[in-house]
Amino acid sequence: MRVTLSIVALMLPALAQGQQQFACPPTPATCDIIVPAVSFGSVTPSEAVAAQLSVFTLTVTCSRTTEIRPRSVTLQRPIEILLQLEGLPARTERFMLGATGQAHYTLYLDPAQTQSWGDGSDNTQAISDTLQLAPDQRTTTRVYSLYGRVDVDPRLAAGHYTGAVTVNLRYTLNCIAIAPRALPRKP
Repeated sequence: MRVTLSIVALMLPALAQGQQQFACPPTPATCDIIVPAVSFGSVTPSEAVAAQLSVFTLTVTCSRTTEIRPRSVTLQRPIEILLQLEGLPARTERFMLGATGQAHYTLYLDPAQTQSWGDGSDNTQAISDTLQLAPDQRTTTRVYSLYGRVDVDPRLAAGHYTGAVTVNLRYTLNCIAIAPRALPRKP
C-alpha cells in the first residue's frame, strides 16, 4: 500500500509601507517571495515508519524600485527591510485530505522540530528578519529553510493526500540616515 503526501503553498499579496523620513521615496523597494510546491513523496504505512520528513525553502528577493543615479537620494541611503513570513492557518498540527481520510503533518522552523511555523499565534512562530540594501545595491535575496514532518499512520488508506498553506509576506521599508563624514583637515 502506498500513500503519496504533498503540500501546495500559496502566497498572499505582499504588504509594504515606505516611510517618508530622510527624503525616502514612498516605496524605495519591493519584495517578492518564491514558494515551491512541497512533496513528502510516497510512503508505505507500516509499524516501522513513524514519520516522513521533508525540507523545503522559501526565497525572498527585495529590489530597489527607483533608478540609481549618481546624485540620487536612494543612492545615498541604505534601505532597511523588516520582513515577516507567516504560515496560515497558524496551527501546530495540520492535515492533508485524501479520498478516504486525512494525514496529519507539521511544519517547523528548525531541524530539531521544536518550533512550529505559523503567524505567532496558537504556539507557532513566524519568520522575522531584517535585510539591508546598501546604497549601491539593486537587490538582496534571503533563503529560509522549513522542515515538514508527516506522521505515518498504518491505518491510513492508500491514496493521494493534499493540503494548502498560505504564505503571507509582510514587510516595512525604512531609508536609513547616513551620518555626515568629517572632511579631512589640510595641514
